[in-house]
Amino acid sequence: MNYQDEVYDARSAQANDELKDSFETAHVGRVVEVYYNTHRGRLSVRDAKTKKVFAHTHMVYLENVSFTVQPAGRDKVRRTNRKNVHAWVRGTVGELWRGQGYSSYKDWLYSTDRTPSIIPPTKVTYNPYKYDSFVTADEEVKVNKAHCAMVYGTGHIEIK
Repeated sequence: MNYQDEVYDARSAQANDELKDSFETAHVGRVVEVYYNTHRGRLSVRDAKTKKVFAHTHMVYLENVSFTVQPAGRDKVRRTNRKNVHAWVRGTVGELWRGQGYSSYKDWLYSTDRTPSIIPPTKVTYNPYKYDSFVTADEEVKVNKAHCAMVYGTGHIEIK
């Protein structure tokens, strides 16, 4: 176990809440905003209308995705050198197995018949100290919307 895993385990134990994942059917179809929670070391998922956090997870699959950065919050982070919630990914929660390239829930469960991805996913990143918005990791091109996205608790975002 490396240092990062130890920190992750310590944060998870400290959070002391029940983990809820996006493959639960209760959340599928719900419009949400997802952001990385630095205190819990995983993603916070909040309702787009009420802004109330209803789940914490390690990964979530979203469809009809838009990327939002609040300029005032970004400027405050740059000015004070302290992080705050000012950037998130908004979209409709989809089945996790579909986001990982499987053709059905049963195939995902038994790890068979993985559908090959014709187009490799594009990695997206955001750093308030370097960028004004979400950008592609390789070419640093601004990203506003995407058809679908896998958001991981490690901070990685993959879009198609």
